[in-house]
Amino acid sequence: MNLLHKVFVAIICLSLFQSVSLASEFNINKIKRLAASDNVEALKMLGEYFYLVENNVGESISNYMRAFKLGDSDSRKILKRILDDVYRQELDLQVTHYAKWGRMGYDYQAIGDYEMAIKCYENSLGLRPDVPDVYIGLAASHLQLDNPCSAQEVLQFGCQISRDLCDVLLQMLNRGLARQCQSNQAMKYQNRHNKQRNIFEHYGQ
Repeated sequence: MNLLHKVFVAIICLSLFQSVSLASEFNINKIKRLAASDNVEALKMLGEYFYLVENNVGESISNYMRAFKLGDSDSRKILKRILDDVYRQELDLQVTHYAKWGRMGYDYQAIGDYEMAIKCYENSLGLRPDVPDVYIGLAASHLQLDNPCSAQEVLQFGCQISRDLCDVLLQMLNRGLARQCQSNQAMKYQNRHNKQRNIFEHYGQ
């Protein structure tokens, strides 16, 4: 984090402290109690505190995510900024832990940045191609971008992992295609995917 960004974050923190009448002194316990009752400003303060002071990105994202889910649009912008910073750092460090990429994919997906979610999920699968939740997130992200062909590819690979995963992906794919049912092309895909119910016969299971 460069000096200009630190100054910017410090100014944001100060303004947030004042907004909940805690300007006299920083009291993290009071803020945590407010955050526990879903106080959006307190959640944002905790997000900045963990990011700037504790250097705890996971806790920072967790608090901002709660604020975002409570309807705070500014938190989405901050989450996007933090996630993009982390993504670049992970690439620079050549991170090889599949769970980190999977978690980032989930966070990007939660704020509606499906293109970045797909990149993270694919990085995760490149390191460990047998994690069902990653396939589900990847397929869902492709469907959100109205890309059933790519979702079909996820289905084909995911069905090699387990029968249960195959069923979940197939249901997701059919629901996504149903939203496009006015299109003849979509109907063609749906008929094709329905045949995937017997895909395990091709893998000898």
